[in-house]
Amino acid sequence: MIARLTKGFRLRAIAWLLPLLPLLALTACRSGEDRLAGGGGVDVEGITVEGKAMRADNTPVAGARVRLRAWDYQKSVAAPKVSIDGGDTRTDSSGRFRFKDVDTGRYAVEVDAGEDGATVLEIDADGSQRVLIVEAFVQPQGSITGMVQDGGGTAIAGATVGILGLDRETRTDSGGAFILAGLPPGLYTLRVQPDSPAWSAIELPLVEVRGGAGTDLGPVVLPASVPGLLAYWRFDEGKGSLAADAQGSLARATLHGHAGWSMARDSFGLSLPADSGYVFVPKTKSASLDIDSGADFTLTVWMKSASPGAGAGAVRYFANARTDYAPNGYSLGLAADGGCEFLSQSIGSSATLRISGGSGLDDGAWHQVAAGRSGDRYFLYADGALLGESTGPTQAMTKDNPLYFGSREGKSGFFAGLLDDVRIYSRGLTAEEAKALAAPAAP
Repeated sequence: MIARLTKGFRLRAIAWLLPLLPLLALTACRSGEDRLAGGGGVDVEGITVEGKAMRADNTPVAGARVRLRAWDYQKSVAAPKVSIDGGDTRTDSSGRFRFKDVDTGRYAVEVDAGEDGATVLEIDADGSQRVLIVEAFVQPQGSITGMVQDGGGTAIAGATVGILGLDRETRTDSGGAFILAGLPPGLYTLRVQPDSPAWSAIELPLVEVRGGAGTDLGPVVLPASVPGLLAYWRFDEGKGSLAADAQGSLARATLHGHAGWSMARDSFGLSLPADSGYVFVPKTKSASLDIDSGADFTLTVWMKSASPGAGAGAVRYFANARTDYAPNGYSLGLAADGGCEFLSQSIGSSATLRISGGSGLDDGAWHQVAAGRSGDRYFLYADGALLGESTGPTQAMTKDNPLYFGSREGKSGFFAGLLDDVRIYSRGLTAEEAKALAAPAAP
């Protein structure tokens, strides 16, 4: 209930913000004269990023601090705070700045002009241009305030509140209040991390900061922590190509193909068209989610098929892109007959443990599916009802495996429809817990 109240708050904020998006003054203009013919990447030793910081009246801003950071740095306060060489400079008397020998990639340019204002720009140094030209129009800085509390209205002191990507964070006071000041205008994601395991961290996407104004979030409710919850992709971002793990790990999922966003059960969800979209978490980011030999686990997902027979692949986890059934892996997905299936395979073995059951899960309605292992018992639930169970080996399940949502290894078995609330637990859920997870979302 607490998590749903939090999502409801986000929906109201999103509806209020959408008409304001065109007003944001975050612009990045590429230099046409430096674009090479053919539109493809070029082999260059380094890319130059040149820019000019200006006020709204087009007058230059001298002496402004300019920071260039990899865009991944922008995505999480948990990301390593490592800047690129030469990633900090100041504008000259004409407001100009330059970064040389920049590698290909996505970057954020933050311009802080003090009392004159600030801005943050996203640029894509994809190698198609040797020189990227950016125009940074600064605006007066704003602030975000709020009050962190639990579901009963009790203040949570000492929680860390951070702006993802700006390296700005603060802690709540004894009354749960916080303020983040000196922020460039724009749309941001806040992360609220309690200092007690009694509550879970949350992320609040699409929080707007207006120039010269304060944004008051009011009560920010932290959900009670769930024992054994390793990872939780809410898919509430609603924009961009990354989906964060709400439990705070670096296992951020990247959208591929035509994967996108759509309104889901009570907020945004992941939208996957047939044969062209999936989400991927590389092994380097998901190592903390490994399931060791003998360890219990549960996978859960809400899914809504686009149409009957829309295809298998609601949630797939595999290691080897050359095979559909990689060793040392597992899979949970919609079956071709409208039921669902859970697969597990051991290292060095061609034998696959398979549990399948149910019907009508491809009817275009929302369904919740859960599967996992408790001891040597494997189980499969749909909408809170047990579909099947079996006994099997308790081998490690994810060693050297990346994670895929919506396809088999990004190659086949694509799911067409919507996904929401994907979770991984380090324990086997009880029948009562599986039933509670499948309860309909609040309207």
